[in-house]
Amino acid sequence: MPIADSCVSGGRLMKRFVAFAAVLFLTSSVPILLGQTTTVTKSNDQEAEKELRRLNDEEIQAFLQKDPDAMARLWSDDLVVTNPLNKFVNKQAVLGMVKSGFLVITSYTRNIEYIRIYGDTAIVAGNEEVVWGGRMPNAGKTEHLRFTGIWMRQGGRWQQVARHANIVPEQVSSSSVQSGSAHTLPAANSPAKPLLLEQNEGELRTRRPRPQPSPASQFTLNVGPKINGSEHFVVGTEQIAQGASIPTHKHQTEDELLLIHSGTAHVVLGEQERDLHAGGLVFIPANTWIGLKNVSSESLDLTFVFSAPGFDDFQRCISVPAGDTPAPMTEAELRACQQQGHMITGMPIPRGTDYEHGAGTP
Repeated sequence: MPIADSCVSGGRLMKRFVAFAAVLFLTSSVPILLGQTTTVTKSNDQEAEKELRRLNDEEIQAFLQKDPDAMARLWSDDLVVTNPLNKFVNKQAVLGMVKSGFLVITSYTRNIEYIRIYGDTAIVAGNEEVVWGGRMPNAGKTEHLRFTGIWMRQGGRWQQVARHANIVPEQVSSSSVQSGSAHTLPAANSPAKPLLLEQNEGELRTRRPRPQPSPASQFTLNVGPKINGSEHFVVGTEQIAQGASIPTHKHQTEDELLLIHSGTAHVVLGEQERDLHAGGLVFIPANTWIGLKNVSSESLDLTFVFSAPGFDDFQRCISVPAGDTPAPMTEAELRACQQQGHMITGMPIPRGTDYEHGAGTP
């Protein structure tokens, strides 16, 4: 074989060897690179889980220490919550309940059973044991909850964006069901005091003067935590003068029932609008806009019933016991009272209704 041909053949063999070696290197490196990526991802998830557990511990301490500022840092501004009272609320509503003393937790343990990381989103779920305080309907009672929280990494830090919690019903044994003990009456040592009241009995209070006109100068509180120890109801009465109104507003955490005893009310409730007369009834779910005006030639006599304490704090905040001299309120004081009573105002005046006091509050 000529020397030239031998060199050409040797060159081809060398090129083939180099190509084979390159392919071998690349194919052997892929599993290594994939393994490194998996290791990094797993490490990042472990760090995220560690951080989420720490933040959940901070959230518990924030509730126990009644620290709304710490809660605000842990929660996204668009946080939404379905709470154990079966209410759908946002961040500001929860913070308002904490600041007003309505939402208090005196003992709180959380057992995280599940954490799953999806990039910048995480699901945290488990069970909780809480002892309610403040003005919660079950204050003093221990309850077990199931919860799911959604967290997102925003701006380099994790914040909770959604939470659902429900009360786990107590287990009832088959023997108790058969004996009927699962349907026993409430305990005789309930803190609420039974009441029998005439129309003019109760705690009469006078509203403090304020920038906008009031629907009535006085009202009466008949049932509530500070009246008879009721943990579940607030009941009161008032008389709305001819032409006066209760401007549109809504209650964030309590359902309300209005009973009309005399007069005619033009009522706007959510998307509904109509006149109601003596004997009429208005049911107002929490977070539903409500406004009414006395369109009759007589006083509009009302009884209001709330499903939980809260609004009574607002009513006391804006009034004094009858006989005392009421000091005028500033706009800032009025807004603070509204927050204390879980109330929101500011919906546009309803269509077709000439609310003379539409800029005011109840």
